[in-house]
Amino acid sequence: MRNLKRLLILLVIMTNIKCSNNEELTGTSRTNKELLSSKEWKFDKFIFISSDYNPGNFSTEKIEEYVNSLYLNKIVYKFNSDNSGYLLFNTENRIFTWQLNNNELKLDFENNDYDTDYLLNSIDENTLNMTFDHSSTGIIDGVETTFKGNYFYK
Repeated sequence: MRNLKRLLILLVIMTNIKCSNNEELTGTSRTNKELLSSKEWKFDKFIFISSDYNPGNFSTEKIEEYVNSLYLNKIVYKFNSDNSGYLLFNTENRIFTWQLNNNELKLDFENNDYDTDYLLNSIDENTLNMTFDHSSTGIIDGVETTFKGNYFYK
């Protein structure tokens, strides 16, 4: 009976080790390209980094509130594995091709009016974090302001 208990304990330990190793392998085997093309990425939040032009002296919170209200539930990216994709902004659908080299993500839109480069900060199965390679411009309380930050997608 004692040997049977030891055998069962050993079996449970071996099963846990095997499952643990399989989880590690599947978590690390996906490339950034595979992760990008695995789903639609919906805007989640913006975190402010800097501003080159802020004549209204808007606070970090005010700029984040502005960008978050502008994009939340309005921006969706889809990166296909064949390097095509689309950006949904409200109801507007913009088609692009994309390239990922190291952490530089380049989007080339069909009519060239929205081409942009991103720095891919991080990606996993649940979160995409990108930064524009340039500052964005917005009108906050009637004042033109530039801002740069991290854009998070889920």
